[in-house]
Amino acid sequence: MAPAGAVFLPATAEFRRPDLAIHMNGNTTIADVEFEIAWSNDQVSCRERRFVSSIDLALDRVAGNSLMALATASSGHSVLIAEGVLCGSRDPDLCFSLPRTEWPLAVGGHRTEARRGRWLPRLVLAGHLGIAAGDREPLRIVAVTAATVDIDLNPPLAGRQLTVSARRVGSAAGTASAGGRELLSLLVSGGPGMQASIVGSDTDFIGAGALAPADAEPDAAFYREPRFVDHLDAVALAALQELHGRFLAPGIAILDLMASCNSHLGATGEFTVCGLGMNAAEMARNPHLTEHRVHDLNEQPRLPYPDASFDLVLCALSVEYLTRPVEVFADIARVLKPGGTFLVTFSERWFPPKAIRVWSELHPFERMGLVLDYLRHSGVFEELHTESLRGLPRPRDDKYIRMTRLSDPIYAVWGKSRR
Repeated sequence: MAPAGAVFLPATAEFRRPDLAIHMNGNTTIADVEFEIAWSNDQVSCRERRFVSSIDLALDRVAGNSLMALATASSGHSVLIAEGVLCGSRDPDLCFSLPRTEWPLAVGGHRTEARRGRWLPRLVLAGHLGIAAGDREPLRIVAVTAATVDIDLNPPLAGRQLTVSARRVGSAAGTASAGGRELLSLLVSGGPGMQASIVGSDTDFIGAGALAPADAEPDAAFYREPRFVDHLDAVALAALQELHGRFLAPGIAILDLMASCNSHLGATGEFTVCGLGMNAAEMARNPHLTEHRVHDLNEQPRLPYPDASFDLVLCALSVEYLTRPVEVFADIARVLKPGGTFLVTFSERWFPPKAIRVWSELHPFERMGLVLDYLRHSGVFEELHTESLRGLPRPRDDKYIRMTRLSDPIYAVWGKSRR
C-alpha cells in the first residue's frame, strides 16, 4: 500500500481515488498527468516516466499534439500522444573536434578528464564555440585521441524514434499555471538518453581509482552498527515497492542483495526471500526475509548459493557501493535460474563515504549507463531495460520538503540471465 498522502499510480492498476477527478475550471480541464517516453538503443529498451501537475488538457500540447483524449479516458488508462523523431534529427554541424591541448578547465578549477562516451555540461567549454559560461545543456565526448577531443552538442534524444504516451492520475487542487504550453522540452529535459552508449563503442567510465570508495575504512567496520533508516521519502518508497511488485509471482525464490531492514516488497508469504547483507541486526528486522546471511561482496564477489537458486535478484539502493561490480554481476547470473531477472534500483541519496568515486561524478542518467555496462561486461545478461520515474510530489510532512517539493527519483536497470 502507498503511504497516506502519496500520489503514486501503480503502472498496472486502475486509479479510483474519488478526490482525484478531473477539475473543470470554467472551460478549462485541469489534470495531473504521468507522461511516458519510450525508445530503444543498442539492444536496450528505455522508459522515462515523468509526473507533471496542473496540465491544461485543452490547451497544453506535446510535440504539437493535443492532450484532450485524456479528458475522456478512464483514470490510469494510457493514451498515445505522439511518436516519431520528436527531438529532431542529429545535426552534423553540432559535432566538433578540439585540439587536446585546448581541453578546458571545469568549474572549480579542476581539469575535466576527456573520456569517450561521457556527458558533461556545456559550460566546461565556455568561451569555445560561442558557449556561454552558464550553459548547462549536455555535450558528449565521442572520441579521444592523443591530438584531439571530438564532441557532440546534439541533445541526448536527437535522432531517436520516440513514443510519448500519457495517463491521467488526478487533478491539482488549483488551476493550471499557464495554459497553452508546449511540454516536450520539459519531458525530455534533465537527462533522458544519457544512459545510452555510443553505438558500437563502450563508454569509458572506469579510470584510475574510479571503483574505490571515498573512505578506505573496511566495510565490516562501517556497517558494524545497524542503521534502521530509509534513504527515500514515502512516495519514492511506494514507487520502489510498486516497481518490485511487477516482477513478483507466487512461489518464486528471491535474493535481496546487499539487504537491510526493508526489501520494498509489500506482501509477505507468497514467495521466499533470502537476504545477503552486511548487518545481521538490520536483516533480522526485515519482515520479508525467510533467511539471511552476512557477506561482504567487496571482499568475496562469489555468492554463497548453488547455481540456479533464484528466480529474481534485487539490488535496491546499494549498487553504488560495489567495488568489484562485474565479478558480482557475473556470479548473480550463476545463481539465477536461466531467464531469471536481476533488477537494480537507485536514487540520488547514498552513504558518501562508501560510494565508489565515479558514482558522484556521473549524471543520474549516466549512472544507469554505468549499470548497463556492468551487465554487458559480465557477459551473461540479455533483454536489458532502463526505467526512470521523476516529478512526483514529495509528502508535505517530509523533512526535506523545504529543500525540494519533488519526491526522490527512482532509476532502474534490469536484465535476464541468458538461457
